[in-house]
Amino acid sequence: MSEIIRTLTEYRGSGLLLLIYLAALVLLLWKEKNSAVRWVFLYMPLVFLVLFFLPPFHALYAKIEGADTFYRLLWMVPMSATICYGGVKLAQLTGRIAIPVICALVIVCGSYVYSQSNVNVQPAQNRLHLPQMVMNICDIIMNDTGGEVTMAAMPAGLTQFVRQYDSRIQMPYGREMQMPQYQGYYHSVYAAMEQTDPIDPAQLVAALDEYDCNYVVLEAARPLASDPAESGMVLIGNTDGYDIYVCPAITSAWKR
Repeated sequence: MSEIIRTLTEYRGSGLLLLIYLAALVLLLWKEKNSAVRWVFLYMPLVFLVLFFLPPFHALYAKIEGADTFYRLLWMVPMSATICYGGVKLAQLTGRIAIPVICALVIVCGSYVYSQSNVNVQPAQNRLHLPQMVMNICDIIMNDTGGEVTMAAMPAGLTQFVRQYDSRIQMPYGREMQMPQYQGYYHSVYAAMEQTDPIDPAQLVAALDEYDCNYVVLEAARPLASDPAESGMVLIGNTDGYDIYVCPAITSAWKR
């Protein structure tokens, strides 16, 4: 039960939002007569909240998916929509004065997410809101392939952005390699790129060949055990501190 309470505490939102949500639930349970609205804002969220607080369900979920993602069950609770609808309902019952009061409460209980102190918010570098270096790397690869679908191994920190920019670039592994539940999971390409220092080009090329991976992106500052050209790696570009190599000897699975 302590793990459930910890999860709720970490993902309940800022200030008194949880209390306002509970107040909106009580109000709608008391005054809302529309059955469709009650199903959306009351019955369905209450089912998920009951499941959330059941230790046996938490244990089952943790066994299947892992406890680290249990907070996602709270995504099924429409907290913001319920508060807004509850505020409108309160305004119908008491007059329009309730609307500015509810809005003021939400603002006071929240926080300014674009504050400079928020390390999770950074100014957008482009209209796609993706790291420009990822776009530059993908453009180099796509220019080399002539726009054809290909397989490229990326440093783990870049993988979550690649498919958002260009789905023609497939990868032997993705952001899952940075997730706690995958610790201890062996992947030959990841091991050769991220878990070997200095990087052994021969080991890396052999791993790339297992996944028919033609391209590999390495941090330029990473030391290499030997000349990558001796293992068949050809440098085709460098941008933003990353070297992009192609391995022509590897026949892409997409062309077989």
